[in-house]
Amino acid sequence: MINLPALLAGLALAANAQDATSKSDSRICDRAIGSAVASPPRAELDRLLDAAIAAKQTARIAFLRGCQRFAEGKAGKAIDEFEKAVKIEDGNPVYHFWIGRAAGEEAGSANPLRQPGLAKRAKAGLERAVQLDPDYIDAREGIMQYYLQAPGFLGGSKEKASEQVAEIAKRNPYRGGTLKVEQSLRDRDTTAAIRGYEALIAAHPDSARLYSPLATLLGAQRRWPEAWKAIDRINALQPDSPLARYALGRMSAESGQRLEEGEAALRSYLKQPPGPGLPSHAGAQWRLGMIAEKRGDRAGARTAYQAALALDPTQKGAKDGLARVK
Repeated sequence: MINLPALLAGLALAANAQDATSKSDSRICDRAIGSAVASPPRAELDRLLDAAIAAKQTARIAFLRGCQRFAEGKAGKAIDEFEKAVKIEDGNPVYHFWIGRAAGEEAGSANPLRQPGLAKRAKAGLERAVQLDPDYIDAREGIMQYYLQAPGFLGGSKEKASEQVAEIAKRNPYRGGTLKVEQSLRDRDTTAAIRGYEALIAAHPDSARLYSPLATLLGAQRRWPEAWKAIDRINALQPDSPLARYALGRMSAESGQRLEEGEAALRSYLKQPPGPGLPSHAGAQWRLGMIAEKRGDRAGARTAYQAALALDPTQKGAKDGLARVK
């Protein structure tokens, strides 16, 4: 006689293990996108594919091949591979999520006649992923972004986006809180964004990534004492962080305060190559020019602005600064 409860429990454990593997693959796929061909994330993706081929995991093979095509900038071919994975494992939310993500990417560069169809594929994939796994935060965030960006005739809706933010906040208050801040910034409601950051900091005082954007918003309102408090906190939490050093230098350049400290922070920042997602060296040189200009050092400002433009001829702040001190 079949022990039905034991059988169902076994199937659930197998599904959970499969889901965990797929989400791990998804994170590696995400890291590989935009990385150089010979980068560690690309090599890791290749190793996973070799292992999947050896184990004859057909759906996973198709998914990882799709990741390779996506990383190569071939979103259309990635969709084809992800759809192969879905045909084999329709109940896998990760595979549907990546169809949605790849279709959205492809729509961005497609001709106008193809865009509506790709948008519908993106929406269907993301919604299906959420339907299959309501706790899949990446998928919820993906469909939230779709609702925000798509026109109404393709299913865009600010109300639906807000509903997704609320659902994300139930499951992950930190991530939901950051998305609420993003919504406030899109709506140009700086006051609400500042309140959102302050609430997140109250709940997560050791999260260094919250302080720099809060300082930027406070600085834009010339609330310098509060902005400096945020800058000092990020530097206390991450004293060796390049981003923390840059944030200090930027605040000094914008406020005209703590100029020696700001210059030292920027010169420290310039000693190492900027990593992915970090401000450029051209930006740091521009800020050094601002600090020199505030000191009345026109020659020093010229040197820094010229260095910024040598690195990035399009740097508008440096162009305007150079025109002032010539």
